[in-house]
Amino acid sequence: MSPSAESRALAAARAGAGAVLLLRPEPLLALAGGRPPDRDARVFARVLGGRHLVEAALLTALPSATGLRAGALVDAIHSVTTLFLAERDHHRRLAALNAVSAALLASAGLRVAAAEGRS
Repeated sequence: MSPSAESRALAAARAGAGAVLLLRPEPLLALAGGRPPDRDARVFARVLGGRHLVEAALLTALPSATGLRAGALVDAIHSVTTLFLAERDHHRRLAALNAVSAALLASAGLRVAAAEGRS
């Protein structure tokens, strides 16, 4: 089964975001955080960028509704755990924005998985 245009677009968006976070996170972190990022924020962003690239590669190589749902579950767990970080960490703004973006990716993944399951 070949991936739908929506599935390919989701993987491409994830890969693009992952590449930015991995290779050059500073401008995005400064914009989102309202100040220059510290080392912890840069390391977190690069690890997250790597995860997004791996997930995009897996979803591209092995496209399926099940894979999309698994990715959505990972994103949902990431969103919830990041909300706890937002409550406790000095990077509240970055953590809250990260939680929202993970929730949006989870929602998009579930929507595309539902469409893939119908085709």
